[in-house]
Formats: sequence, C-alpha cells, structure tokens
Amino acid sequence: VFVHDGLPGGSGIADAAFDAAEQWWTATLDRLLTCPCEAGCPSCVVSPKCGNGNNPLEKDAGALIVASLLPGRPPRPRATVPTAEPSPVPS
Repeated sequence: VFVHDGLPGGSGIADAAFDAAEQWWTATLDRLLTCPCEAGCPSCVVSPKCGNGNNPLEKDAGALIVASLLPGRPPRPRATVPTAEPSPVPS
C-alpha cells in the first residue's frame, strides 16, 4: 500500500495513515487468515486490475509480511495436507 500526499504542505492523509497503520495491518492480517480461499482471491489479495495477472501476489507470504509488522502477532499456520512418509530404502 502506498499513500502519497502530493498536496503542497500536505493534506494530512499520510499522517492519518501512519497513525492508523497498526489497525490497517491487523485488519489485513485477519482478512488473509480468515478468507476461505486457498491461494488468494479478490476478497483477500488478488486484484482484478493487476497488470501482471496477480503473478507477484502471494497470500501466505503476504500474511507473513503483515504479521512481522505487528508486535506479538505471529501468523497462524495454515492447515497443510499430510504427506505420506517416504518408504524406507531396503538394505
């Protein structure tokens, strides 16, 4: 997210955004962690206007980055599909 206050002397939007940043990060992380989609959708991370076909966007990585901005808020691990144990190599 980029906030650019281009008004000479500033309109105050950048200061307001700075003051609200933790609230925004918390809401963003909650959305990423509670969205029922698997890898990203228009409700959590995918943009229908992305010129790169959403190629650089990654739901899990986004959650890790946002969580790192919030003190004391580690990301909740996503459920993983159990994998089969490797077969032992015959001796």
